[in-house]
Amino acid sequence: MAKQLPVLRLYPGEFGLLALLIIVSGYMWYGSYQYDAYAGSFPRTMAVIVLAMSSVLLVRRMSIFPDRIRNIIESDADTFTDVEETFGDDEADETESEERGERQEQEPNVTSVNRKATFLGLITGLYMLVGYLVGLLWITPFYVLAYLRYTKQSWAVSLGIAVAVTVVTYGMMVFFNIRLETGWLLETYQIEVPLTILAESIAAELFHPEVN
Repeated sequence: MAKQLPVLRLYPGEFGLLALLIIVSGYMWYGSYQYDAYAGSFPRTMAVIVLAMSSVLLVRRMSIFPDRIRNIIESDADTFTDVEETFGDDEADETESEERGERQEQEPNVTSVNRKATFLGLITGLYMLVGYLVGLLWITPFYVLAYLRYTKQSWAVSLGIAVAVTVVTYGMMVFFNIRLETGWLLETYQIEVPLTILAESIAAELFHPEVN
């Protein structure tokens, strides 16, 4: 059974995922300044939201939160339940045998939580790496599809959501005039795929129409 990290009282998979999200949000914030004020407002806003939520989840099991607030944060018992200890004092007089029995029943749930968090952290890291190399627009549908299939969603639901998220990503790219259709690898070797050319053409027509 995975042991919790000291102080934060998180399992390794949970800590790894949240640390990755904090690093990514920091990079998003830093990278947003390469765009003008309007184009950079979207990635900066998303970075602040991700950083704030990840930070709260990172410290949610410390004593800085009242029990009621902590229980609200941990409302999804199947995902973020601390199964090794309770936050109140109502069960302080339970016998050692009863506590041991409860821990044994909850061990499979803890393993599942740790495994899910580790998997999500790995595919998120891979998503950011591949997105940096070839463009977030192209890898987004595969990332969404992989996550949804891992959570046992049907192929129809997974494909539908993946397409919808990709369309929204493309819409944000065009609306805020930011480049998500190319990455370091494509720019370095001057590789252009047909969809990249199409994306640039549409963006040019929307933001820089030719004057007749």
